[in-house]
Amino acid sequence: MFTKILTTAATLVGFSSVSYAGAANALLECVSDSGKTKLVADIPGDYSSAAVSINVEGKELHWINSAREGEIIYSKPQEQYPNYELATISSVVSISRKVATLQVVDKKYEFNKITLIAYPETIKGKTADATFRATLSTKDPRAENKYLYDVPVTCKYGYSI
Repeated sequence: MFTKILTTAATLVGFSSVSYAGAANALLECVSDSGKTKLVADIPGDYSSAAVSINVEGKELHWINSAREGEIIYSKPQEQYPNYELATISSVVSISRKVATLQVVDKKYEFNKITLIAYPETIKGKTADATFRATLSTKDPRAENKYLYDVPVTCKYGYSI
């Protein structure tokens, strides 16, 4: 009987840990070698209000995820996130598998605003605290219709519960 109770308790704790960890916020911060280009992405575990900002020499652009546009519109994003454009934000990060990507695509799925791809051999650390080198292609906030391609960046990735 004691073994059955202990097994049930361990299972419930295991499920609650998995559920809780799945909702953790991930923070991705990347800086170019020159320090002039900075990317910050705040990605909640439910992806409903992921936000990405790019800063190049003090000029900024910001995006918020439109995957759940109805919920975001209902919550008045212009008040919560002033100066943010709606976009589709997707991220795949598995530190143990040496994978880290981030993509921001405009609302009409016409143009990539940001593409970040890590060099797998540079991914070091644990899921909650990792670093890696990556290449960043981004819309340039300093000029209309201009893009920066293959900017080498150093990134920090982690999450908190």
